[in-house]
Amino acid sequence: MKKNLLLLLAIGNTIFFSCQKKKSDSNSDFVNYNSIPDSITNMNKSMINIDLIKEHIELQKNIDSDEIEHENPYIYSEIDLQLAFQIINEGLKQNGFKNIPSDEFIFKLKNVFKFSEKNNLNCNYNWYYSNITNKNYILYGLSYKIDNTFIPAYTNEFIFNTKNYFFNKKNHYFIELPFLEELIQIDSNNSYKIRLPQYMISRNKYLFNDDKSQFAWLINNDSFFMENLVTNFGYTEDKKLLNWVMEKNKSNAVEFVKNNIFVKNCQGDLEIREGILKYIEENTNENDNTYYTALESFGYKIGDDNNFNKNEKVKIIAYIANSLSPLFYKYTQLNGNAIWNSATMLYNLSVRNEYIISEIEKNNYFNLSNLKEVIENLDEEAPPLPAE
Repeated sequence: MKKNLLLLLAIGNTIFFSCQKKKSDSNSDFVNYNSIPDSITNMNKSMINIDLIKEHIELQKNIDSDEIEHENPYIYSEIDLQLAFQIINEGLKQNGFKNIPSDEFIFKLKNVFKFSEKNNLNCNYNWYYSNITNKNYILYGLSYKIDNTFIPAYTNEFIFNTKNYFFNKKNHYFIELPFLEELIQIDSNNSYKIRLPQYMISRNKYLFNDDKSQFAWLINNDSFFMENLVTNFGYTEDKKLLNWVMEKNKSNAVEFVKNNIFVKNCQGDLEIREGILKYIEENTNENDNTYYTALESFGYKIGDDNNFNKNEKVKIIAYIANSLSPLFYKYTQLNGNAIWNSATMLYNLSVRNEYIISEIEKNNYFNLSNLKEVIENLDEEAPPLPAE
């Protein structure tokens, strides 16, 4: 399979150079798709084509896998995807999925999956076809760099182990690349039953229909995908999902905080997942400060972290202090089981690095609601002066 993947990438490399538009605009979809036959682009508009589906079920049996390599392998194509769409359109309807308006669909793509119409050569995954009228789907696909040459995702969008997502523009759902045999059972007389995988139904009803009844099944049977929404895409608006992810990772809080709150995106910009900070604020108390201490530890070590520049480090310290200092003032006054340091992180860091406070003030406290008061309280944390 690895040999075939490299071969496909080499083929994709050739396609890239032969089809690339003669401009470097990162917002470009790189290639003109007007040559795609109408029979493919119109296929989604017709009824389910059982004969063609049967033919492609047989063809797909010759797709290489990690376990089997065929002498004459079949390569999954856009026809296979369009046939899958035909089945899934009907199957989701049968299972109660409701198509939503296009503007709501795009809002959810941006909110959940951080959809962007701009591609970036530094990103492993990019978005394609959002403005291509003869494509009935948006691709969120894995790109490569080989010898400093960017190989866009559309040159290998139909390789199974890339974990690409295909978002249907008309019917407003998303899928990973499916085998047709996993979607439909066809009898000898061409009668058929559509049997979509439960994860496909539950993901789409949960995300696009706001069907919270799917949550329990998903966290028990599709936990990697659900956790990935928070840790990879930074989706923290769903409080129930965020609570589940935070509880799931509580025993590994230090590592979770290190990797998932202050992150550099593929463009090299600092992203701050304020939803996770809010969770820590709301779930710390006099008896449990697990995530408090993990975040505090991260703040103390930020000075040695080469992933961030000096300005980013000050901003990170400011955000941590805005969340943690009010918790310290509140809960150290109460009798509980949690163990606290004798002073706040901001106080200790500001004693060692006097420039921190002036930089925070210079940046208007980063418009953080608690920070000005937190800084005004720092003098109260100072140890008393010795008696004369």
